Amino acid sequence: MGYFLSAGPTKAEVQRELLVQCVTTLQEASLTVVASVCDMGATNQQTYRLLGAEDGSYRVGGQDVAALFDVPHLFKCLRNALLRYDVTVDGHVVSWNHLMALYHWDRCRKLQAAPKLKMLHFRPTPFKKMSVKLATQVMSRSVAAA
Repeated sequence: MGYFLSAGPTKAEVQRELLVQCVTTLQEASLTVVASVCDMGATNQQTYRLLGAEDGSYRVGGQDVAALFDVPHLFKCLRNALLRYDVTVDGHVVSWNHLMALYHWDRCRKLQAAPKLKMLHFRPTPFKKMSVKLATQVMSRSVAAA
């Protein structure tokens, strides 16, 4: 649709106005907007709240628009949460300690079940915490199967 440049952070209220304006302009051109996608930054989350997207969608011009967060950021967010907290899913605890134990166990084997895992996956530098590749490798099917 376009780029909106700013000299600093853009407030959620301004983002909401711009998003509504963009969706409205597209609707006036006979296009149907089905979703908007952003990262999980605090301002973007606030923008979705201001749009009333608590249930995962908001309305513009009488049409529902899905409010989505991009998958790469969701993977990083999940990995970062697991670095700090244990999570319970269906009564089972998911812990970063389980992944660390797998890594240490797997390193001692000749035929490794999760050969892509390195210590960097478990003790990422602040810059490497932004790496989608590292986050998705930890959450991969091969690691889950191991």
